[in-house]
Amino acid sequence: MKHTYTIIVPTGLSSLTLITTPPDNYVLPNNTQSITERNYTFSVTPSVEDSTDTYGNDFKRFKWTNPKQGTITVTDSYMVTTSSDWNRFVTSDRFPFDSSGLPDLITAYMKPSGEVQSDHPIFINLVNSLTAGLTTQWEVLKTLNGWIMDNIYYGSNPYGHDALSTFALKYGNCANYAHIALAMIRAAGIPARITHGYSLHKSYSLPTGSAPVDADWGEGTHAWIEVYYPSLGWVPYDPQRDLHHVDTHRVLWGRGSDAKGIVGGTYWTFSSVPSGYPNTYHSLNVNWIEDSIALSYIKSTNEINSKSFSSKVTYIDYDADSDEDKILDWWEQQIIDYSQTDEITSFADVLPEDDFDGDNFSNMKEYQKETDPTDPDSHPPRTMPWLMLLLDD
Repeated sequence: MKHTYTIIVPTGLSSLTLITTPPDNYVLPNNTQSITERNYTFSVTPSVEDSTDTYGNDFKRFKWTNPKQGTITVTDSYMVTTSSDWNRFVTSDRFPFDSSGLPDLITAYMKPSGEVQSDHPIFINLVNSLTAGLTTQWEVLKTLNGWIMDNIYYGSNPYGHDALSTFALKYGNCANYAHIALAMIRAAGIPARITHGYSLHKSYSLPTGSAPVDADWGEGTHAWIEVYYPSLGWVPYDPQRDLHHVDTHRVLWGRGSDAKGIVGGTYWTFSSVPSGYPNTYHSLNVNWIEDSIALSYIKSTNEINSKSFSSKVTYIDYDADSDEDKILDWWEQQIIDYSQTDEITSFADVLPEDDFDGDNFSNMKEYQKETDPTDPDSHPPRTMPWLMLLLDD
């Protein structure tokens, strides 16, 4: 696998820094990843510094001093082996979640963050309604992720990536799906964190009991989540998929509290007025050596997929003269009883076809501009005016 960064360098820069979090080895209960034969090549040789962020992600800082106008390329080549075995997902962990005795490294992922407003009454009331009567953790995750699949729609260029914006607009990309999932799971008192990586474009056949369907992803940067189970450890979920499974067609490179907490991006300083800003583009080149997938269909009846809206809602019509209680009253009226569905056959209805035009942060320049704390043109997470009123305590 080859990941290439291409940086267009303007005149007038005194320094240029590229920070990357390269994929690394990991072992989870039902997913593993192994990286071997890593090699970096540069069109212009930089200084290299290795560091580790607060979440334990190893990252590299490539720095060029007084770079000349033109193009700089950085290529990271490696062999990656991934595995996924959901037969290992066997747990009887109870709900409510018992966090006593867990280290701070885990309980830190129970707290709200900038993009994950899990302490907001909207998420607390929603989650309490959805999880009433549930006694096992896997049921809670199934119900919360099911609600997201029922009520959030995929869309590129969302107004904001945070959980509240996603809840209000009912659409977004993979970061939106991850952030609202984290908000709901943490509101339930369960540790959950975001994961960043690459989804790989290669279809495989998913058995459904009748005609199989093709499962696939668009190729590019992707975000999903991991949830902590006391008996298992961290278990990956993808809230953008109906079955929420994480297959082998992805490569993980970072974890954090939310998307903006993971180190990465392009930074620069200048000694004279530059002719423009550096532009960074990235591309993936994947050479598949082996792809072995063995799936079987087991029909289950009367499965509880989730509690859902009585009708699909695309936004909350927030009246500035109303108060938060009215919103919550309105919200509770939308909740209906369980819906019975055959889980596996509904998968074809939610295949991420739209991902082929670029899920996630395919526009790396824009995402870096939003998240770069050293960029004078950076801006905070965008929040609509009516949502600011809603956030006012």
